[in-house]
Amino acid sequence: MSIRQVEVQRFSLVSSKSMEAVMIRLEAAVGHPDMSVFRHDVAAATASAELEIVIGAAVGTSGLMEFTRFDIGAILRMYQGERAQ
Repeated sequence: MSIRQVEVQRFSLVSSKSMEAVMIRLEAAVGHPDMSVFRHDVAAATASAELEIVIGAAVGTSGLMEFTRFDIGAILRMYQGERAQ
């Protein structure tokens, strides 16, 4: 197995808005495609221009797309049972 190093930038933002208001705006700006349709359309693309169209339709106004979402609480409860907080 090879190891690949990826550089990531992190930034912090302070807002006067509530966390709930920030999350609502973030949710609205991120694309949430139907992943089964997205996978099908990506696989069906035969040229890079077609792939760009598929991806362009899936991203939100922020230029970002959610691929998956995990409920960490549910995962911890599966692992720790009712002891999970």
